Amino acid sequence: MSSTLKMEREDGGPDQYVCGNCEEVWTFDQLHNIADLTQRIGPGVPCPAGECPDDDCGALCYPVEVEGPAVSDDADTNWRNNAIQFPRLICEIADVVLRPEDYDDIAASMDVSRDELAELFDRALEVWDDVKARTPARTGE
Repeated sequence: MSSTLKMEREDGGPDQYVCGNCEEVWTFDQLHNIADLTQRIGPGVPCPAGECPDDDCGALCYPVEVEGPAVSDDADTNWRNNAIQFPRLICEIADVVLRPEDYDDIAASMDVSRDELAELFDRALEVWDDVKARTPARTGE
């Protein structure tokens, strides 16, 4: 007896999945149900989300590993996510509020060099740019 199943996508979960064989990337909605799952994986093996929709493949697909904070389709979830909002806040403060002389005061307060402080701002900007690139555009409310 053959059975099929497809994992349910968690709210805010990944929507890109890579095939373990052909390495094509698919969205969750494109994945097919997995035939005979228990015969295709063993203990300790990551659980696949679905089966590759390519007719010449059919291998198991897994979530694409994304570095950085998880980005949701839900704006309220993103608003409550400190891993998103803290880099955003740092970038906004650095861009709008800080005067050149403030950098020395902040560096002294943090016991870091001005170069190390600049590196922190650069890292925050890198995270924030990545988040913006992965955040769905908001439509009119």
